[in-house]
Amino acid sequence: MSEDIPGHLPAGSKRAVLLVGFGTRGDVAPLIELAKAASGCGITPRLAVGTDSTEFAAEAGCEVIDLGVDITRLMAGPLGDAWIRASRWGPYPSARAVRAFVGACLPRIVTVLRERHRPGEALVTGLATFGIGAALADERGVMHVSALFAPLTPSTQAASTMQPIVSGNHRANRLAGMLAARYSAGLALPATNLVRHDLGLRPWSLDDYVTALVDAPTLYGVSPHLLPPDPGWPDRVVVTGHWLAGAEHPTPPGGLEDFLEDHPGAVYVGVGSMPSSDGYGLVAEALARSGRPGVVARNLVPELPSGDHTPVGHPGLFVVGEVSHQWLFPRMSALVHHGGAGTTHQGVRAGVPATATPVLGDQPYWGRRLADLGVGLPPVPRHRLTPARLARIIAETASRPGLRERAQSLADALRSERGAEAAAATLSRLLSHR
Repeated sequence: MSEDIPGHLPAGSKRAVLLVGFGTRGDVAPLIELAKAASGCGITPRLAVGTDSTEFAAEAGCEVIDLGVDITRLMAGPLGDAWIRASRWGPYPSARAVRAFVGACLPRIVTVLRERHRPGEALVTGLATFGIGAALADERGVMHVSALFAPLTPSTQAASTMQPIVSGNHRANRLAGMLAARYSAGLALPATNLVRHDLGLRPWSLDDYVTALVDAPTLYGVSPHLLPPDPGWPDRVVVTGHWLAGAEHPTPPGGLEDFLEDHPGAVYVGVGSMPSSDGYGLVAEALARSGRPGVVARNLVPELPSGDHTPVGHPGLFVVGEVSHQWLFPRMSALVHHGGAGTTHQGVRAGVPATATPVLGDQPYWGRRLADLGVGLPPVPRHRLTPARLARIIAETASRPGLRERAQSLADALRSERGAEAAAATLSRLLSHR
């Protein structure tokens, strides 16, 4: 009967959702957990991800759609390098680089989504794909939900604002939140309006985009202990808890367990899934100055030979490629990472002190939250790192009194969260009310 009522979803499709993951492994991983939880709520999920994440996403056990772009390769190429380099010069140069990156990806993504989206299937998109998700939802009359991992809903609370103006609770922070939303909207507006034109929809103004972004049903896949929800936020905005994977039993890289046994007190230095050209010398010298052994992410030292190993001449350093943070982090004395949402949550859940060296996007926000919560030092932008400065960060994060105790206390709270299940239950309610 519902197929005869204008605006209703076709019969049999009210419990289907297409989750669009635009990003590297760290961006896709939480959507995999949401897909698993959605299946448990009687929802039929599908995952649309970049070419580099299709095999990883298939672990969710649901249908995977290849968006036709390799995000990891693009981030490691000229477009990604330009984005990372521009980030050190402020928001405007960075904005131009982001527009170029997004503009290179979205046409192919839009083509795939238009071909593969099923009638009546709800859409869940992230920040970069919000505009094209909203356009496709408008054209096809389906529900559209935003899944975010950093605050873009304006708030008076400094802890809930990407770049607060003042500490504590102040209306100036709401203005800062609106500016952050406008900045984010402006990055994707040109590409979004190309899509809207192709779909026969009227173009959006910047105000249109911001209004749609702020007013959309929004699931924040992060911990309320790290991003506290503003009491003034509407019911359509839900901070569900983190969407990290549950208990894992991975096989660690060969030689790593022996290295950790032989080198107690090791620290982790990494940049998540992001490429890096900072160089081996910076990290090796910093570790030597700190007096700490280290486990270092391969993408931080790309000039070394491939494979998990201890480089010649540096017996206190072990280079890893793919490794389970859930397995590794609890075995570390401290973490120094880029401040991505997923890595930040993994570190806090492990109960290990952590300091961020952010590069771009929401990373400075998460770095500040680690410091504000007393589990790490204030963030230091990666382009400002020197061997001496990185050595100080490593040594102090591992040894400053109180950091580990507060981290372990916060870890207990995160271990009890079931954010993906809470998000799936919210998604189920939204679908039922369509």
